[in-house]
Amino acid sequence: MQGPSYARLVSGELLPNAVALVVLASALACASEPAPTADKTEAAPVANAERKPRLGPAPRESIAATAKALPAPATVVKPAAVPLPKAEVQIAAADGVTVYADHYPLSEPPSSLSPMILLFHQAGWNASEYNAIAPRLNALGFHVVAPDQRSGGTRGGRSNRTVKALGDSTDFLQAYPDLVATLAWAKQHHKGKLIVWGSSYSAALVFKLAAEHPADIQAVLSFSPGEYIGREGTVAGWAAGVDAPLFATSAPGREVAATAAISAAARSGTKVHHKAAHGVHGSSILREDRNKKGAAPVWEAVEGFLAQVR
Repeated sequence: MQGPSYARLVSGELLPNAVALVVLASALACASEPAPTADKTEAAPVANAERKPRLGPAPRESIAATAKALPAPATVVKPAAVPLPKAEVQIAAADGVTVYADHYPLSEPPSSLSPMILLFHQAGWNASEYNAIAPRLNALGFHVVAPDQRSGGTRGGRSNRTVKALGDSTDFLQAYPDLVATLAWAKQHHKGKLIVWGSSYSAALVFKLAAEHPADIQAVLSFSPGEYIGREGTVAGWAAGVDAPLFATSAPGREVAATAAISAAARSGTKVHHKAAHGVHGSSILREDRNKKGAAPVWEAVEGFLAQVR
């Protein structure tokens, strides 16, 4: 049964008091609930918060990554050999003849000991056959000596100093003591490897030199070799005594067969017979002023061989 209070509540007279009672009851209910303890509370993660570094040893993966990141040890670079000005030297042959030569030295530490190349010219010439060749060999890191052999002349626009002192040129085989004397001079003045290089008649004589001095000669280069001396087969016989690495080339044409026959006779384990598409006789095949079309490929072959034997 609804009494007067209900009528007053519906009419709005008691509404404020009722709301107050409801709010008070809710507050008492909340106060009666136990507060959460601290050890059960976990803070919510904060986005993008900076984490503190962990203490203790780093994981193995981190150590490995650090090791990979370290810079590699610095490479020890040998000082480059620097070409020095060309100088004239005088070499005493065993028979008393003075052999004049051009020496192209390098400035380098004694421990480097770059090889020395002995350049022998062709008939009618002198050391000037190598005027454009020796400096390039020098720049590649080789000491160079180029004598005026007693069998030679004035080709290249310069006199042969050894022939001039003697009064006349000799035959090819009589120039052999000049090759022997140049080798002895090189052994005395240089402690590194020795490489011999011949042109035309001296391309034949370098086989005799290498066969008779195998312990002193590390490689042979022969430009247009042929049976220029003695009976047929003489030069091939000398080549048969050569074990040193061998490079041989010639002008195209009939020279190729002679070069191939002599090269085939050598016992060399490393042997290169470069067949040039264009060229001229002897070492002049490397001179652009005499072999404009074909000098570059021959140089490429020569440099590859020298890089292998140095």
